[in-house]
Amino acid sequence: MPRAFVLINANLGTESTLVSKLKKMPNVRQAYFVYGVYDVIAEVEADTMEQLKECIAGSIRGLDEVRSTLTMVVIE
Repeated sequence: MPRAFVLINANLGTESTLVSKLKKMPNVRQAYFVYGVYDVIAEVEADTMEQLKECIAGSIRGLDEVRSTLTMVVIE
């Protein structure tokens, strides 16, 4: 099952809202508000690589609160 960690830069002041929205997405297993270079980290899992791509590129990156992302696909 394809899995990725998505590091997200959020628009200022929207971090909590973003984490709440991410946690409601069916393919997001975990989402955390963090301190450092990135504001939020999300663990995303899907049945296929195509579904993983759609979740990240379409659903997550399409959120108004998201400024930029860095995706790390897990290799098992």
